[in-house]
Amino acid sequence: LDPDADFTENESCTVTVLASQVTDVDADDPPNTMAADYEFTFTVEGAAPVDTPAVINEILADPAAGLAGDANGDGTRDFSDDEFVEIDIDSALPLDMSGLTLSDGAGVRHTFPSGTTVPAMCSIVVFGGETPTGPFGNAVVQTASSGALGLNNSGDSVTLNNGSSDVVSESYGGEGGDNQSLTRDPDVSGAFAKHSVASGSGGALFSPGTLVGGASFSGCQLPAPELVVNEIMQNPAAVGDS
Repeated sequence: LDPDADFTENESCTVTVLASQVTDVDADDPPNTMAADYEFTFTVEGAAPVDTPAVINEILADPAAGLAGDANGDGTRDFSDDEFVEIDIDSALPLDMSGLTLSDGAGVRHTFPSGTTVPAMCSIVVFGGETPTGPFGNAVVQTASSGALGLNNSGDSVTLNNGSSDVVSESYGGEGGDNQSLTRDPDVSGAFAKHSVASGSGGALFSPGTLVGGASFSGCQLPAPELVVNEIMQNPAAVGDS
């Protein structure tokens, strides 16, 4: 088939072969044409799924009231600034996320700046805004380039895109509006559950950048401090303190 316009991904198409326009080439007639029109349908294949180590691991759309909802640690609870999305890198190699975008159902909310590289087996957290304050398990931390993530409490989608294809996408419903995050249980590989009842959470409402129990992901550990010999006393004086 050679259509006038290219097919689009997942497009449903119907082809009709007109009996009146088909004849055979032999001399054994009749019949010389088809008995009736022939019709069939097909669906254009979508893009092949992107093989990615990125996993959307935790989503906070509805921060709890008061300081209990201060997920970004800036000392103030804000319904927008304290929203966050945590993405984990389930790979032995780091992931360069420069130029990728993070969207909700309404559109692009964050573009990862140039130089954004997440270490292997580590995580990156994107907050809605303000100045996130805290260790966050030594994860990479950013704030939404648009000024907000805009996650709906009643349900929304979260999509990571590389400019041509969706890398990974997750959605949630009304369970996202219960004053706590939705997190995978267990981390990375499990289905989404309300954070306070996830295994090992201890009832906590969220855990941006860390495993559900608050420990760092294995690749987010700080490097061992470099020890430097700063002073040597080789020959102390015979009398008096050195």
